[in-house]
Amino acid sequence: LVAALIDVQTAILKGKDFATIGGTATPPMPMPIGRWRLALDAAIVLFIVVAIVLPLVQIVLGSFQPFFGLYGTYTLVNYQFVFGADIFPILVVTFLIAISGGFIAVVCAFGLALILQRRPGTFLAGLARSGSWVPVFAPGIVLSLALLWAYLNTPLVRGLYGTAWLMLFALIVGSIPVATRTVEGIVAQV
Repeated sequence: LVAALIDVQTAILKGKDFATIGGTATPPMPMPIGRWRLALDAAIVLFIVVAIVLPLVQIVLGSFQPFFGLYGTYTLVNYQFVFGADIFPILVVTFLIAISGGFIAVVCAFGLALILQRRPGTFLAGLARSGSWVPVFAPGIVLSLALLWAYLNTPLVRGLYGTAWLMLFALIVGSIPVATRTVEGIVAQV
């Protein structure tokens, strides 16, 4: 569906690309809200509580439970496990996955952006545009399950299951859309 919508957009634009260049001529003026100030302040505080404070409280409470979501039993076993283990190798692997995944994602995004900017309207550009947008529209759990299913059913790469390589690939696939949009603006200016 996403690929079809992107193809429709490409057909409507006929290979043209648009950019908004400019700024504001006048600085923004504060709007007087008068008697609504208290209600708007309360709405902002309520949003902060619901969006930030409650999830953090749930995470902290969950960290004291033997199984996440099992209320009534609180323990320090999870903290003993994390701080009692030698976590330095785990942190090194996590750091390497983050750095190399970001680097590889930007390199791939640069290649996609070059295709999108230098060869607009071609089949390859359409494929690159569709492929770079699909991970954005797939919910995270759906994308994760799709990647897992693809790896478990592909004979040559089935051995990657349970390794850091699969995490690296998932990170790259998940971050390519954002990286492509960012690099595409840079490539367009060159």
